[in-house]
Amino acid sequence: MKPVEKDNDIRTIRKQYEELKAKHPDALLLFRTGDFYTSFEEDAVRAADSLGITLTTQNGFNEAAFPHHALDTYLPRLIRCGFRVAICDLISAPKKGR
Repeated sequence: MKPVEKDNDIRTIRKQYEELKAKHPDALLLFRTGDFYTSFEEDAVRAADSLGITLTTQNGFNEAAFPHHALDTYLPRLIRCGFRVAICDLISAPKKGR
């Protein structure tokens, strides 16, 4: 998976987050972004608090992330905390000619 390219990819992530959060307001969303699972906004605050990970503000919104290889450690913790968790892959628009 390629690293997130700043402006367009951030807008894509933000849009997908808002659409999915509107459909699943009771789920804590974890987005696979490159080598990390990232949560945003209120989900980031809840994840950071529950998992003891760092909450940051990037590009105007809250983010909390952990390495993808730690999913087996962090997912059970979130579930034990009572969260319903949705794991999402970032979907990007197809490139021309593909």
